[in-house]
Amino acid sequence: MPDYAFGDRCTHHLVGRSLFLSAQSAYGTHVVVIKIPEGSSGMSTATIIGSGPNGLSAAIVLAASGVRTTVLERNGRIGGGCSTAEVTQPGFLHDLGSSTYPLGAASPFYGSLPFTIPWIQPHAAFAHPLDDGTAVVLEHSIEETIDQLDACDRKAYRSLIEPVVSNFAALVEEILGPILHIPGSPFVLARFGLSALLPALSLARSHLLENGLNPSLLASQPIPSSR
Repeated sequence: MPDYAFGDRCTHHLVGRSLFLSAQSAYGTHVVVIKIPEGSSGMSTATIIGSGPNGLSAAIVLAASGVRTTVLERNGRIGGGCSTAEVTQPGFLHDLGSSTYPLGAASPFYGSLPFTIPWIQPHAAFAHPLDDGTAVVLEHSIEETIDQLDACDRKAYRSLIEPVVSNFAALVEEILGPILHIPGSPFVLARFGLSALLPALSLARSHLLENGLNPSLLASQPIPSSR
């Protein structure tokens, strides 16, 4: 069975009686090993249990390489944890798993597919109430977000977030690449890593003045669409 790749980000290859499937999704690099029974001339069928993002990614690669693939899902809809449904009252929608997928739109694997995934983008990601009764809304751009902060916090917030935004393409290549690899942008990766290793509260205290700003505003910052 030949190797098959989506933009050099998703491959599989046969070694002995084992099929190694490697895919990069919004969650990083995933490797699945499928044992081929003795006496079989090759892998002609595959069954994927679960239709979450990882299961569907594996199914796409297998099907694209000519393997007859079946996806089994116990629920009435696909998506796994990446699903929304009415679970309490009619008209009230709840996320069944994670609520946000900040790296989904930037995933090299999803970006290599021959169709577009319709990500839902709210006008504002979320808001945090402050002790004085006001709130800070996390917008899609740095400028719109810092307009709500005082002068000191504007400067501190920009110094932390802007390097991530301006080097985001290079950063994605590093953090969604194989765990063991030679970094192509070591300084970008190192700068991000030094901040990412800190707890959210420590990171906020080291960059912002103590004026009531919720540190989760930093920890959950999605990548703005503009500076």
